[in-house]
Amino acid sequence: MTRRDVALAAAALLVVTLAGCSSTDHDGVPAPTPSPSVAPIEVPVEPTHVQYVPSDLTPPGVQGPGIWNGDQAQVVIAASIDGLALPLPPGAEYDFDDIDADVGWEIGTLESAVAFQWHCAWLAEWDAARDAGDDALEAEIAALTDRFWTLPHIDLLEVDGVTFRDQQVEAAPEGADLRVWSLRNC
Repeated sequence: MTRRDVALAAAALLVVTLAGCSSTDHDGVPAPTPSPSVAPIEVPVEPTHVQYVPSDLTPPGVQGPGIWNGDQAQVVIAASIDGLALPLPPGAEYDFDDIDADVGWEIGTLESAVAFQWHCAWLAEWDAARDAGDDALEAEIAALTDRFWTLPHIDLLEVDGVTFRDQQVEAAPEGADLRVWSLRNC
């Protein structure tokens, strides 16, 4: 499998995993919905605690090498959300309602799905700030979304020493803004 195939497979995982994104933009492409602008958005600057990935904890009950038991899915998701140590924007929620308890999950899949949903929720806010011409908020959220590429959850997606960010740069059209590219995949 080539690096481009891996990058495209990762992008496909992102699309499949992010069922929580809704509505459509002017191209008919699903777009995440930003939070209602009732109050100013507080953009976190630092994680609330040390970030971790649940698979680093080696919990009991793991089925075979590298597979989460389907019954562990919600625990892994909750631990992954806690492990991010960065909140979603106001009004945004994670969407993992369709997790089948009869399915085993490769370690890293659920963890990175949490990170993708976090990223998409903040990208929707970034896009709304950009559309509203709020340069200060746009810059704050841009700095926050830059953390996505170094989250412990996304480090799991490194292939042959190539980071997930570099995989996406390779898969994106030349010169594409990675935030816009990522938002189109939310």
